[in-house]
Amino acid sequence: MDLNKGRRTITSTFQEPLHQRGFSEAKRLTFTRGTRDRIEIIAFGLRKAKVGSKAGHICFGVGVGVRFEAIERALRNKNTDDRELFPTVGLSLHLLRPERKYTEWCFDDTNSPSMEVISDVDQYAVPFFDRYQNIDDVRSALVSEDPRSWFTLSPAERREMLDAIATLQSAT
Repeated sequence: MDLNKGRRTITSTFQEPLHQRGFSEAKRLTFTRGTRDRIEIIAFGLRKAKVGSKAGHICFGVGVGVRFEAIERALRNKNTDDRELFPTVGLSLHLLRPERKYTEWCFDDTNSPSMEVISDVDQYAVPFFDRYQNIDDVRSALVSEDPRSWFTLSPAERREMLDAIATLQSAT
């Protein structure tokens, strides 16, 4: 299977189950739901394994995130097309599991991991989306002293986002 077929396989495999959960394909390998002000994002990243027992198979990971347009405008001072679906906060799906063990799924001739991925979406991604319904929820996570609460932000990115949130909150 080549990467183009892998992209088509991911789309054909996940489009309907994600649609049943309110998501639509916004761009290749990226599914969204929500409003213009707050968008929930599920994105697939794939590769063709070159070595090991998975050599030749199309393997992929899943990222989940939430985009808050107000924070993005404050951080970027404009809405740029190339960042339109970039999440404000997000994590790889495996980091939402209690054991945080890295997971990469692969398609092969006998295996489609679709049920496992959709189960993880239901069990871990949906509660993540529910937890970060508004900007105050994001702020509460970022003020924690525990870096695991900072999504995948560096200390400098965390500070910048907290400053943007403070600017937004002082304007209201």
